[in-house]
Amino acid sequence: MEPFTLRQDPTAIALCRALFPAGKRLPAADTDALLSRMDAQLANQTGLQRSLKAGLLWLDNRHRLVRGRAFHRARPTQQQRFLDKLATTPVSGKLLRLLALPFKAAYVLDEQVEQATGCRQPVQLPAQVETFRWQQQITAARDCDEDMTLEADVVILGSGAGGAAAAYELACRGLAVVIIEEGQYYDRSHFTGKLTEVIPKLYRSWGATVATGNAIIPVPVGCNVGGTTTINSGTCMRTPPSVLQRWREQGLEAFTEQAMAPWFEGVERMLSVQQATTETVGPIGDLIDRGAAANGFLQRQPLMRNAQGCDGQGLCQFGCPTDAKQSTNVSYIPRALERGAFLFSGFRAERLQRQGNRITGVIARGQNADGRPITLSLTCQQTIVAMGSLFTPLFLRQQGVRNPHLGRHLTLHPAGVVNALFPDRDLANSRSIPQGYGVSDWEEQGLMFEGGTIPLAGHSLLNPLVGQDWVRFTEDYPHTAYFGFMIRDTSEGRVRRGPRRGLPLIRYHMNRQDFALFKRGIHALACWYLDAGAEQVLIPGLNRIVRIHNRTELERFLRSPLKPTDFLISAYHPLGTARIAASPRDGVCDSRHRVFGYPGLSVMDGASVPTSLGANPQVTIMAMASRAANMMARELLNDTDSTHTPPQGEYA
Repeated sequence: MEPFTLRQDPTAIALCRALFPAGKRLPAADTDALLSRMDAQLANQTGLQRSLKAGLLWLDNRHRLVRGRAFHRARPTQQQRFLDKLATTPVSGKLLRLLALPFKAAYVLDEQVEQATGCRQPVQLPAQVETFRWQQQITAARDCDEDMTLEADVVILGSGAGGAAAAYELACRGLAVVIIEEGQYYDRSHFTGKLTEVIPKLYRSWGATVATGNAIIPVPVGCNVGGTTTINSGTCMRTPPSVLQRWREQGLEAFTEQAMAPWFEGVERMLSVQQATTETVGPIGDLIDRGAAANGFLQRQPLMRNAQGCDGQGLCQFGCPTDAKQSTNVSYIPRALERGAFLFSGFRAERLQRQGNRITGVIARGQNADGRPITLSLTCQQTIVAMGSLFTPLFLRQQGVRNPHLGRHLTLHPAGVVNALFPDRDLANSRSIPQGYGVSDWEEQGLMFEGGTIPLAGHSLLNPLVGQDWVRFTEDYPHTAYFGFMIRDTSEGRVRRGPRRGLPLIRYHMNRQDFALFKRGIHALACWYLDAGAEQVLIPGLNRIVRIHNRTELERFLRSPLKPTDFLISAYHPLGTARIAASPRDGVCDSRHRVFGYPGLSVMDGASVPTSLGANPQVTIMAMASRAANMMARELLNDTDSTHTPPQGEYA
């Protein structure tokens, strides 16, 4: 029996032609070339092959049921009309979008398509990448020939915002620190800007982590040395004073503005935090500034970022090719390694070693280049779990940690986006940073407006359109304004172990209060665009894109019966699933981030943040981890000096 190939499947060929007719600038799909690329990519993915084969069979039979013949036997105009109508149906529309997604991705990720939309520019990769002595402190599982047994003072599981900051603080005090990272170490030569290359390297499960409930909310997270800091937009905000006050009211008295100030300052020095420049923000900053000013908003300014010397290539979410963005793979991790820490990449923590409830070490496993399993056994005085809010609670529960709050209290900062079309203006979407401008008048009310421009692929793939409408929408990318907002949510979700290893089950229900705030953000942004001269405002949803031309239409839309699934919602800041608290009745860890009832075990990552912030969390996570690691170091060293503040050395 011959293997299934899309290039020889008549339904795949017909679908490809119907999905990608010629537009004003975009050519009709080269069907043979596109399907050949897909066949090559699917060569070793039998599961996806079977899914596509089943989807194509469904399409043929769905058309036969309605029109009396198979889809591939209909005329091209009939096929296009059928897809247009099918896309608007509640169930079949979703199935069609799932079936069309890999075809759309193969089409839009082609260099010729990117050039035709004015988005293709060569990524400025270095001719050669510098090598540093600290890189000798990195051991990759793929390079190992035998199992290893080591001793350390502290073992840290994860190299993102919390784990990296803790490693630096502990190494600065002269302690023996080992960092375990499941992902690989990449330098800037790997950050090519080609999504098919960088997404599987830097994102966990291709970015396919999703929260489900009364909305479907993608929550992409990183899996690499640097964690999610490698793929975030670089925005840096301190914990709002009102949030710190709330923590103190909950019994965390130590979190005063005065006490946290030196830790915030230390983080900001390490990351070279400064305001984004007008040049890198791009035209969207001017549009939003004019629209927000016309509506009486006063707190309008470029955002604070960790990217000194940024050249505006707009690739923050796919690894910075110039190392301007000070993600932890560029900042904290190298500084920790310079001070004697060791990093083991490609190793997954499998088991905590223990004596009773006391944690005494970690067993981690990886795979070398020959495919042979490699075991890394570590004994230590302290273990810090810093796997992030989605995976830290799963790991702790797997290790037998029992606490009713573990995996609960998940907050996400649900984020909304509103687009607008400016047909006569090039918005330089692929030549500007994705998030560089903000409006903060409603911050205390839980609503923060921030830029959120996505690359061409995101623009083209995160919409429900098909056929000619999809081609036209893709061609409009250079003229489509993107801006968004996030809410300080009062809703809470939960993380459980999912059916597949590596993908958690995330449940999140947006409550009425948060949804009302979300709709308020939609209304404000739409008004800004209209007053800035937009031809039309686009409000994207899972099943449709609502087009608004004036305030009357906007008010009518927002008065209609709406639910969260009517909007495109995303989230990038999962927090709180192993939160610190005054007692085990209220959380998983104490104010020093030590897990209640399990000596030698701490959590220092987004999971330990006690509430939603309403601010991008990386500075908060780094400051909290630095503070907790400093107290851990003093305990290990029997240092009674309580006046120690963040290191003031060469890199502070």
